[in-house]
Amino acid sequence: MTPADVVVRNARIYTGDPARPHASAVAITDGQITKVDSYEAIAPYVGESTRVIDAQGRRVVRGLNDSLRFVGGHYQFPVLSTLRESTMRTVGPSPAGIVRTLLDAIDNHDLDSMDACVADDVHFRFGSADPTDTKADFAATMYPFLRGIAAIRHEVIDIWEAHDGSVIATMDVHYKRLDGHQLTLPSCNVFRVRNGLIHDYRIYMDISL
Repeated sequence: MTPADVVVRNARIYTGDPARPHASAVAITDGQITKVDSYEAIAPYVGESTRVIDAQGRRVVRGLNDSLRFVGGHYQFPVLSTLRESTMRTVGPSPAGIVRTLLDAIDNHDLDSMDACVADDVHFRFGSADPTDTKADFAATMYPFLRGIAAIRHEVIDIWEAHDGSVIATMDVHYKRLDGHQLTLPSCNVFRVRNGLIHDYRIYMDISL
């Protein structure tokens, strides 16, 4: 299999194929889209020289100056070999993409990226705990928590995005404590995104396990 020149992953892509209208990754070789599918299916196209772009949940569309062809039963969009904005562009991060970015930042203990995802007036509440209403208070809650665990990983099971910027995500949250003990807790988190930032973040977790 010939490696692709460019692979875009973690994207929201409309394929034009009625049997499978949506995909999350695309491989581009010699200026042509060679495969649109899940990243797992496209991973074999990634070689040593392949440029891999993480779209972070953004929608990826063809440029308005691209012609549309029907090839092998699937719509294909010609693009330039170098990924220019005139041929393929990303349209701001979606609310669900912003949520995934925040969860990734928490998993990586990336405090700067975490701060960049939330609004100055973010409302945060974990279960029945007292809520916080500022970014500073959110940080004052999250920083000690992250320092008190060895590792955390959010495994998103389902995620739904509403037209008003609300996002609901069900997940299993995997924890590793400082003593090495590991546990997994189910959770349903509700987010509200405004102007590209999370301004409401609520965690509903079953901690009885």
